[in-house]
Amino acid sequence: MHKGVTMPKFWRPQPSGMAFILSLLLAPVGLLYALIVTIRLALSRPKPTGSILICIGNAVVGGTGKTPVCLALGNHAKKEGINIHYLTRGYGGALEGPVLVDPNRHTANDVGDEALLLATVAPTWVAKSRGDGAARAAAEGAELIVMDDGLQNPSVRKTYTLLVVDGSFGFGNGLPIPAGPLREFRGCALARSDRCLIVGEDRNSVVAGIEEKLPVSRLELRPVDDLSSLAGMNLVAFAGIGHPEKFFDTLRKAGLAVQETAGFSDHHVYNEAELALLQRLAERHQAVLVTTTKDFVRLPDDFKAKVRTIEVEPCFTDGSDWATILDEAMTHG
Repeated sequence: MHKGVTMPKFWRPQPSGMAFILSLLLAPVGLLYALIVTIRLALSRPKPTGSILICIGNAVVGGTGKTPVCLALGNHAKKEGINIHYLTRGYGGALEGPVLVDPNRHTANDVGDEALLLATVAPTWVAKSRGDGAARAAAEGAELIVMDDGLQNPSVRKTYTLLVVDGSFGFGNGLPIPAGPLREFRGCALARSDRCLIVGEDRNSVVAGIEEKLPVSRLELRPVDDLSSLAGMNLVAFAGIGHPEKFFDTLRKAGLAVQETAGFSDHHVYNEAELALLQRLAERHQAVLVTTTKDFVRLPDDFKAKVRTIEVEPCFTDGSDWATILDEAMTHG
């Protein structure tokens, strides 16, 4: 079972046949879109926040691992005694903000799934106006604001920017929306970033075009907890994230018996029919349902008891560490 993934096939790296033709036909529109973004960014006058602000951004539509990076960086900052606050637009939530997320009161429908995860680590502000949210965080004493997404948002002045790239997807076909997945010209995103984090195996030689422009660190997603309790069990895995296959690959690499997978679009809201189908799949395979922590907060309360969550974290594979990156950010400029 694999459904609901909305990214067009011609956005993927090295499209061929009809997919390649479609991307070429849409290329002029994509170039115009990226040009408008470039002009908007060039004419912007970002406001200072009064705090150090680290932007965790990406250049493409869809998930690259930004939120796990935010969580890992935030956890390290807390260990260092830094008063950190998170800032996010609250994608998928109804509240405009600025609002301080309360996991005991707010739901994913209110503030989005990512905000609920971030709030488990540090105070988290949801604000459609990122400038207003940053101001509220600074007023509450935030020494460091970590902004989840927002590379293309010109409203606040960024102290330091981490560009997160999915190794298996890279920059897709290298074209801007709607011809490809790029939110802006690739070169412009690199020029406004201070370091690139490549998450997962670099299957598209992404690093080859970046290393001469930016420092690069490599990471892979690994389970946080010991998964020995799931050893020998049949699993049905489902995920509604940017690239669901990354989660499924992580489970397989851990040696777990994944019998079937179900991939949905990022931030997918599960309906009753889909949940019933997942339960039938679990019964068919005599399996345990497993999903991501991000998906878990979007599930109805009565379904959560039927599901195991597997939390993953980004781990460096090249000798880099969060201490060095945090030090770079705190002393930048």
